[in-house]
Amino acid sequence: MKRVPVKKRLTRSQTKFKDTVPRGAVPASDRGFLYGDGLFETIAIQSGYPLLLPAHINRLTEGCQRLDIPIDEAMVRKSVLESSANIDLGILRVSLTRGEGGEGYKPPEIVHPNIVISTRPWPHRPSRFAEEGIETGISEVNLSRQPLLAGLKHMNRLEQVMARKHCPATWPEVIMTSNSNEVIEGSQSNIFLLGDKDELITPDLSYCGVAGVIRE
Repeated sequence: MKRVPVKKRLTRSQTKFKDTVPRGAVPASDRGFLYGDGLFETIAIQSGYPLLLPAHINRLTEGCQRLDIPIDEAMVRKSVLESSANIDLGILRVSLTRGEGGEGYKPPEIVHPNIVISTRPWPHRPSRFAEEGIETGISEVNLSRQPLLAGLKHMNRLEQVMARKHCPATWPEVIMTSNSNEVIEGSQSNIFLLGDKDELITPDLSYCGVAGVIRE
């Protein structure tokens, strides 16, 4: 288990979401669409500003380096800021793929990434969740151990899709374990336990799981 210092919780005003037009789309031959060959970031927007943007850009950049996909950090940052400007409260997704080309699974030697930015409304959560907690449990779907992909928010999320598909409808989240029965994360969240001396204890993600930016 990894220990990290406790940080203050972010607060968000419940203002109305304003619709925006997606910045682009990818062709059917894009490797992200065909093989999940890419990464994505899901960023909270409040009062026209993307929260924790440096951490999201850093994670996306690190993921691109590990997958050997080129990235223009300045362009991504500029596009995210422009797309967030008219949103009071919402969610922005940055999808970055390896683009097109290659022979089947084999990637092209020269990579021209595709980037798509889209937005959606802030999800509704009953206030009682924060006050009383939620009903949840352990998923029957395990996370595969793969250190080459551990920590990355890559575009293949089938394990999480199946976990959500098979969990009870009354569970807003489900806990996922590795195929060695180690607690790793929620299907769409990281897990923290409150320990002694103002520390949060969070699972080791050396073999599987997504390293959420809040862990930093």
